[in-house]
Amino acid sequence: MEVGRLSPSATTPAIVASAATATSDSDISALQSAASANNLETFLAQLSMFGSSSSGVQQAALTILNEDRDLDLQLHALADARGTVVPSDISPSDQPIAQQIVSSVGRSGVDQTTFLNAAIQAVTQRVSQLQGQISTAQGADVKAFLQSGLALAQSHLAIEQELLAGSTTAVSSPPSTTPSSTSLNSTDLQILESSYSTTLTERFLAQFTDLESNNSKVQQYAEKLIGDHEQETLEIGRYAAASGTYLPANIQGMNVQTSVKVLSAANRRRYDTNYLSTMVRSHTMDIQDNRQTLASTQNPTLLQFATDDIPTDFLHRAGAQLLLRR
Repeated sequence: MEVGRLSPSATTPAIVASAATATSDSDISALQSAASANNLETFLAQLSMFGSSSSGVQQAALTILNEDRDLDLQLHALADARGTVVPSDISPSDQPIAQQIVSSVGRSGVDQTTFLNAAIQAVTQRVSQLQGQISTAQGADVKAFLQSGLALAQSHLAIEQELLAGSTTAVSSPPSTTPSSTSLNSTDLQILESSYSTTLTERFLAQFTDLESNNSKVQQYAEKLIGDHEQETLEIGRYAAASGTYLPANIQGMNVQTSVKVLSAANRRRYDTNYLSTMVRSHTMDIQDNRQTLASTQNPTLLQFATDDIPTDFLHRAGAQLLLRR
């Protein structure tokens, strides 16, 4: 499978097939901690895409994002089969590493050495955690998932250690930054890619805000967006897999400028206002884009996505507008 390519096996892995027995508390805990650790690494990798101009770091980050995206799809498929729920957010036990990096973000960006040390700390913690969970896993499918997660974490650790040592080619075959599809026409591919990038953007900025803001109401709003947009990324990911479509797992196009603008206000007094104003503009554009989709495609899945998304866009926009008036 091409690095980062969504595939049917990414969403319906063979390891899910054995999920017929009751899930132990320890296995549920292992899946939940795996989700949080994956959310943390995804957040750090996406942040590094904005914080470094190095092509080597960019390629490594995109590789990690693509592979973590596929792991997230596998994890949610397994959790669904097991009748349990895993977090969309970074759990409190994993937040200190993310907050360390968030606190250093500002107009000058993030020092690359500081970032890589934090990423290495996070993945080293993840490797140790997975090794312990594998030894106590009770479900064969859960154990197989944790073992695949361990192999991936060890691979990512090696990449990050090479980057810290000064390598510019830590990834020998980086994934493509261009979407492609074996079944969608160019119009539908552009619609799907744009929707995916926007969803990734709004989820990432919500995660950043949840860690950055000291306002409990803004945090609650951000946590709502994290959950809603995680579900959207999963839906798009499953459809991409089923339709033979590759979508890069990083923020693309104009969404990059939107994200950089929000991040530039980090650790400044008016960050919350800047973020909420961006969410009003972003969701207004989402509504317009979804209405345009309804008028420009005959693809039933894309039509359903747009139809379902419009009420959520109105809700997210109204929430930001309400908080701005307070």
